[in-house]
Amino acid sequence: MRPASNIIQLFLNAASQHPDETAIIYKHEKITYRLLSEDVIATANYFAEKGIEPGDRILVFVPMSLELYKTLLAAFYLGAVVVFLDEWVNKERMELCCRIAKCKGFIAPFKIRLLGMFSKEIRNIQVKLSPNKKSTAGTVQLFQPIESDPALITFTTGSTGTPKAANRTHHFLSAQYKALQPLLPADSKIDMALLPIVLLLNLGTGKTSVIGNYKANKPGNFNPSVIYAELKNNNVTSLTFSPYYLITLAQYLVKNNLRLPAIKNILSGGGPVFPPDAKLILQAFPFSDFTIIYGSTEAEPIAHINAKDFIKNYEDASNGLCVGNIDDAAKVKIIPIENKPVDHVQTLQEGETGEIIVSGNHVLQSYLDNETAFKQNKIVEGDITWHRTGDAGYLDDEGDLFLAGRCKQIIEWEGRKYYPFLIENIVKNIQGINCGTIMVLENIPVIVIEADENYQSTKFAEVLFKNYLSEFRIIQLKKIPKDKRHHTKIDYDLLQSLLN
Repeated sequence: MRPASNIIQLFLNAASQHPDETAIIYKHEKITYRLLSEDVIATANYFAEKGIEPGDRILVFVPMSLELYKTLLAAFYLGAVVVFLDEWVNKERMELCCRIAKCKGFIAPFKIRLLGMFSKEIRNIQVKLSPNKKSTAGTVQLFQPIESDPALITFTTGSTGTPKAANRTHHFLSAQYKALQPLLPADSKIDMALLPIVLLLNLGTGKTSVIGNYKANKPGNFNPSVIYAELKNNNVTSLTFSPYYLITLAQYLVKNNLRLPAIKNILSGGGPVFPPDAKLILQAFPFSDFTIIYGSTEAEPIAHINAKDFIKNYEDASNGLCVGNIDDAAKVKIIPIENKPVDHVQTLQEGETGEIIVSGNHVLQSYLDNETAFKQNKIVEGDITWHRTGDAGYLDDEGDLFLAGRCKQIIEWEGRKYYPFLIENIVKNIQGINCGTIMVLENIPVIVIEADENYQSTKFAEVLFKNYLSEFRIIQLKKIPKDKRHHTKIDYDLLQSLLN
């Protein structure tokens, strides 16, 4: 069965309808939809001349840039499968991903291809490609995929274990596009998207996307003053940022008493947004409609909430982090927390905390050559495949979803359960503490914090006492490690290894 629309067809339709509109702005470069579509076809011709055929996998290691989107769209045009690597991956992870994906082609800037010669896995890849080359000699036909045809393979984050290769089919990408479409306001014509997949979806709408001038592999070097100038100079009207980058920009705006009144819409996903963060962002962007999205690699979106409603109704967060109503594209159930494969769905009662599972057309159905990952993360119920998010939470009587944190991070101690997000929210509300969580060290719970010069240990002790945590030892770190993709979620595995 052929998808009603796929990403490349949506892009070509947008290029036909808005040929002279700017598609992408990157630093001092601009390209219209007409020129981008011509470059995409010429790049697809180049791939074909080099021996890439429909169904072949191409390992793509190109930074977020014009070249990245020419490459992605050209691969889809030809029918090749993009195996996407994040900018932050090291040599070991790259080689591991190579072994999993078994690619025919490798496309990267010259320096990366040169360094690749020192990798046995990269050397074994048959075809090496440049992201800057094109050909007008060929006449590649537009690939017509069926729903089950793979389009994009991405890898889950995590500092330990084998990454799961998410098999994003053309049907999955189309369904994700449709699910996210209502959240991407049509009247917002110029968007800065720091999330690569969202910018790809933007190209199916005819809007202009600005690629922020930052390096995803060096989040600590993110310069909000540079981003502020880009937003202002390009008259950007909407933002799609992960929380870390949005919070950093908001801090800069508030500190320097700056405003960006042209920004009318903000979407943020990729990690939790706690009440102090939401209040800061609303303070920095008082003219903006700010939506917090909950989702995952395998299912985006699952739920969402307007930040003003979040602060008005759920600022306390002592019973969980509210992420709003379930998205129309998704179905959600809460099941008992089990640290093992589950073969049937046992739904918990309203208000009971358990593991969140989700189904829908935009929910990933399979992993690449990984039956173990499928059994651990999926539940098949008739013709419905449920995805286990690994997140703990509950649904209230109004259908709102509340998050309590990762299931495997729940700590049981002396008859009580300590949910990570509840502790992290308590800690985050204390002046001078950037973030913190609860962990186990030598079989005893400890509170781990990342603090700045405004931190006062006596006040912290008072807050812990009020919340029945005063018996726990406090460990202060200079930096608590975060996930490498969004730099927002605490990397619990890496933090545990640091503590050990």
